[in-house]
This record gives sequence, structure tokens and C-alpha cells, in this order.
Amino acid sequence: MKKWLVLVLLGALALGACSPSYDQEIEEVIEKENKSLQEPGVKKDIETLEREDAQIAVYEDGKYIKIAYMIRSDHEADSLYESSDNGYEINASNDLKKQLNSMEPDYTENMEDS
Repeated sequence: MKKWLVLVLLGALALGACSPSYDQEIEEVIEKENKSLQEPGVKKDIETLEREDAQIAVYEDGKYIKIAYMIRSDHEADSLYESSDNGYEINASNDLKKQLNSMEPDYTENMEDS
């Protein structure tokens, strides 16, 4: 019985070690979204975006991060960020958004299907 328990625990650890972690990248994107929320003229019902309130999808091993959240009670904001030499930057390409929508994300958070 002890051997079985050890095997199960080792298996769980191995699976956890294999799952990608994009914490730094996601935190950078959340920080950039919060900066944009502070710009004058932004109509919003929130002052600060919290990670748990955003739907996050990571594509192509962290090259792209899509984030969506309710900015007002009747409006969802969504942004696409692309990794560059200077960190993550907004990519407003609708064609790229459509392309990513047809792909399976490498990682998701707070998504209904995750």
C-alpha cells in the first residue's frame, strides 16, 4: 500500500513539473492592462484588474497571451499581447486573433473549458 501511495505522489509531482508556468508573463500583461485602465477617458467599472477576474490564454509557448475581462457591466475588454525583445506589447491584428482562436492554447486560466 505504501508503494502505491509513493507512486501516486511521484506521478502527481511529475505531472505538476511538466505543466508550463507562465506566471511572470501573465503578471506582466496584467500590469500593462492596469496601466491602460488608468489612462484618462477609459470608461470602466473597475479600478484594478485582478488576475482571477481575467480569462487568460497562452499560445505558442508564451509568444502570445490573450486576456479578456469585464471592463464595464455590459462590455468585455480583450487584448492580445505578443512577446518581443522589450517584453509583451499589444498586437491589435484581428487576423492573428482569428488564427489563434482556431488553435489550442498551451495554457489557460479562468476559462470555462480549463
